Amino acid sequence: MPPARQGHEAKAFGNRLAAILQERGMKYSDLARLVFGESVDQNGYPVARNRQSIGRYVAGQTMPDKQTRDRIAAVLEVPYADLFPETAPSDRPGSGVVLTQVDRDTSRLTLDVILPTEIALEIIRRVTPYT
Repeated sequence: MPPARQGHEAKAFGNRLAAILQERGMKYSDLARLVFGESVDQNGYPVARNRQSIGRYVAGQTMPDKQTRDRIAAVLEVPYADLFPETAPSDRPGSGVVLTQVDRDTSRLTLDVILPTEIALEIIRRVTPYT
């Protein structure tokens, strides 16, 4: 992704994340605990790990990695597509694959990709029981 676009995406994500945290009355440390867990500080008090990372995300300074993005969407119970801005298909690997969380245990998978027929048939075979 070009740097200018990445900066725009980080700011858009930061604005959305800030709005969600405000709506829910959550602090950065609350989200950090849910996403990264806790550790004990030098005085023996439990503290959220990586709370500074949440601040950088909200400020639009950086985007979380894929694993962290997935975890943030899951713990906030927000559809991934609502939380993370879409990128132009030409800028995003796997752009023909969209996974949208419906609720805690289910997701909607949308595919618009060219695959070998054998793989396409295997996907159809696996999803048929759920359609």
